[in-house]
Amino acid sequence: MIVKPLTEVVNSSHKITKNQHIINEEILFQANFLQIE
Repeated sequence: MIVKPLTEVVNSSHKITKNQHIINEEILFQANFLQIE
């Protein structure tokens, strides 16, 4: 009973980290695109 919620918490925290990483890449891509223009 305790293990399942813990794995869910770990998975959700990994999703947040992955989403933040994707957002950071999008910001960097947009910044590079603006520099090219």
